[in-house]
Amino acid sequence: MSRIIKSIALDEQTAKIADTLPNFSHFVRECLYRHAISNTLECSREKTWRGTDRCNPLMQPVCFNCWPNGSPPVEAVKQWSQDKLAMSFLDDRAKSHNEYLIDLTGINRKAQKTRKSAVKVGFFASIRQKIRDRSP
Repeated sequence: MSRIIKSIALDEQTAKIADTLPNFSHFVRECLYRHAISNTLECSREKTWRGTDRCNPLMQPVCFNCWPNGSPPVEAVKQWSQDKLAMSFLDDRAKSHNEYLIDLTGINRKAQKTRKSAVKVGFFASIRQKIRDRSP
């Protein structure tokens, strides 16, 4: 795969976050794959892998539509196949194997307002809300 260099502008807060990542380019590529899949809502690969409704988890790049926790380790796939385990086994193994992946579930959705407004809650609640709003 050829590499194309792109540059981005970060503010101070996102630059600090980027400095904590071991491989920033990998992170950005992963986010782009996830964004593309979340917008198309479809997997373009054959979804009949070993009698399931998902694509092959070992193909690169990882399909985050079929495998939202990333791909499971090869030994877990072998164990799943030999022991005829449930798909949840692979999902759990993928999640523990890919702990470094950032959970982007619902990142593009607007947050729903679940709290009552400060006016309806009371005097002290409104003060707490004002303090929270000032906090970084």
